[in-house]
Amino acid sequence: GQKFEPLMTLYLTHNTTPELIKEAAADGTVKAVKWYPAGATTNSSEGVKETELESVLPTLKAMAEVGMPLLCHGESTDQAIDLFDREAEWVK
Repeated sequence: GQKFEPLMTLYLTHNTTPELIKEAAADGTVKAVKWYPAGATTNSSEGVKETELESVLPTLKAMAEVGMPLLCHGESTDQAIDLFDREAEWVK
């Protein structure tokens, strides 16, 4: 038979600490951290803006130390870019 294993993630915010990452990795329940740039998508208001990534560098370093991937929701938050083109624009 098939076995379903949910892969739990954390949401990268300014409150996601290196200690939280280390605890989550040690527990084994959390497999990755998702990054939604603030304002990029529904319910992303607590996200970290691209221009603020340096402020969470200690958390990103902790993720690297424990081998926890960062899953990026790549989408521009520039309001001048058409809503349907923001993902493609982010990749550029």
